[in-house]
Amino acid sequence: MGGLMLLTRAQEAGLTVTVDAGRLVLRGPKTADALARTVLANKAAVLAALTPSQNSHNSQNGTDKRPDDPRPDLTDDHRLWVYLLRWAWLDDNLGALGALHGVRCCGAQLELQSNGALRIVAGSAYLGEWEADKSRHLAPHRTAITGWLRAIAESEQEADARTIAKGRTS
Repeated sequence: MGGLMLLTRAQEAGLTVTVDAGRLVLRGPKTADALARTVLANKAAVLAALTPSQNSHNSQNGTDKRPDDPRPDLTDDHRLWVYLLRWAWLDDNLGALGALHGVRCCGAQLELQSNGALRIVAGSAYLGEWEADKSRHLAPHRTAITGWLRAIAESEQEADARTIAKGRTS
């Protein structure tokens, strides 16, 4: 699991993750102890997720605030959108980030396909013209977005497999 996913899961579990003199500092509930150990074991990836490149547009323009899902009311895929938007931000791909943010504001959703892949689709109450928005805004960034969706889907499958394996040993 990548640093971005670990940070997001840590936040969801009530952990705060900060950096002090190059060291990761975690605070939170004892119930998140196993996750905290996983975060610490993946220090390099977590530090990379916490620190955008010094050459990035985000750093140079003082916009180091990580993006969040503009539609938290769409709860079914909220966590996955957080991953996707932050991935675009970390890769410093402002065009893709803007396109994703825009279609999400209109109600786009992430749908899990039968083969385990994630796909961006118009939500049931999409507020724009989906086909035009997809062609005009998402298509120019198809390669990057597809790579991020693939990485998120793989991470989700790994997490599901660990949960199932853990259930068998309990």
